[in-house]
Amino acid sequence: MVFCTTKDATRVRALEMARLLEKDDNLEKKLVEDFEHMLGRQQFVSMEQDLLDCLSRGVAFYHSELHSKLKDYVERLYVNRKVDYLFATTGLAYGVNLPAKTVVLCDLSFYNPNVPGSREYIPTYMYIQMAGRAGRPGFETEGYSYAVAKNAVERQYLAPSIMGGKIERAVSHIGIDEYFRKAILELIYSGRNTDEKILKFFENTFYNFQSKAVENPFLPFNLYEIIKGHIVYLHNKGLIIPMGAPGYKLTDFGNVVVGFLFWPFSNYEIEPFVEMKKLLDGEGEVSPGFNVIYALSSLFDGARLSKIRGKTSPRIDKFYEDLGVSEVSHAEYSAYAVFFGWMKNMGEIEIENEFKVHSSQLPQIANELYGLLGVYESLGRKMNYNINPNFKDFKERVREGVTAEELPFAKLKQIGRETVRELSKYARTVLMGPSWKFKGTLLEVLKQFHRKVGDEEFLKVHIQYVPNVGEVKGKRILDFVKKSQEQL
Repeated sequence: MVFCTTKDATRVRALEMARLLEKDDNLEKKLVEDFEHMLGRQQFVSMEQDLLDCLSRGVAFYHSELHSKLKDYVERLYVNRKVDYLFATTGLAYGVNLPAKTVVLCDLSFYNPNVPGSREYIPTYMYIQMAGRAGRPGFETEGYSYAVAKNAVERQYLAPSIMGGKIERAVSHIGIDEYFRKAILELIYSGRNTDEKILKFFENTFYNFQSKAVENPFLPFNLYEIIKGHIVYLHNKGLIIPMGAPGYKLTDFGNVVVGFLFWPFSNYEIEPFVEMKKLLDGEGEVSPGFNVIYALSSLFDGARLSKIRGKTSPRIDKFYEDLGVSEVSHAEYSAYAVFFGWMKNMGEIEIENEFKVHSSQLPQIANELYGLLGVYESLGRKMNYNINPNFKDFKERVREGVTAEELPFAKLKQIGRETVRELSKYARTVLMGPSWKFKGTLLEVLKQFHRKVGDEEFLKVHIQYVPNVGEVKGKRILDFVKKSQEQL
């Protein structure tokens, strides 16, 4: 197992290793079948093709930009000894029990997510966590760990310090503003909502113990004042209201935010939800459209695609230039790709080539946006704003990745966006072509065709001429069209 400090490095290093090894053609055929089954399509974007090439040689890479099903697949292959060399970001060292005989840390420094653009050296505790993947009981009888030093200073001083130093002093993270405020919200939600109960909770934390143990601080530690400051913040942001003797109560806004953050255990900060509320106040209603996708992509980093480094799309840059947006980056590219690509049912490869984003992430990003759109809608209802009747279908289109007229078919059991795309293509090129000349939406065209040819021919044509439509899917489409006819 090799730990890299960037997503790009995992992919590059894995490809470099794969080039040194012989490809197993029979294994590649099996992998292609597995990929097609998992992804529901026969074409793969560049990252997926790279992974396929690596796996056929016993190599894999693993990071957050991979399709979620492929990440699970890599984990299973590795645990079952089908992968000899796994290149992963340092995040894989936590929470996933993927053992190894040998662990290599290919860089002694990593990007600090709390300070954008900065790098710092790996602390000893992190190195031990990664090295702990090697030689785990039940999997191996011995393990080896290596760290790659890039220069003489790292080799002589930093590597020995990291690998043989003392574990850094543990520091409670609940003292970080965001964690502290979420803890207060959870306390209020659970009924421990009075000053006394909130204070007692924090008095029993490791954070309080550590803070009181600090000698001669410039400013004396005052837990009460710290809690008070966060309570004021939550009140000013409209998340809680004081009820006097009964304590504090979540506002409607607070309930919506807490419901989203705590049930799926989302790691989002509070401030983006405050900005979401401001957006809703400015709009005055819950409406579908590009603006809401762009706003959510800008506010929530977990709801945006990664832009392909070093590549740009003149089409996207021109679009935002006309809107007066000066800095075009991940959020802008992601919103455009989702709205003008994914929701138009473009294929992932086409989206990647046209819009220069890592489109393998699209299903999980779309699902995240779907959840956030649900928060936006719930907040609108709580605030008694008008909900556009098309918003529900708009949310579904985001999740399914289809056009408005394709949505009814995408909702059918086991009829994915790939099948719907082929169905639409056949309707446009054949049924709406010079031979048949049917007109209207996809459903209207299929109903006209069904009335013309009947059940048996309808089913036969779709099975024979529409890719991805077998007998089972064909019958589901036929049943849906017939039910739609009956409702007239």
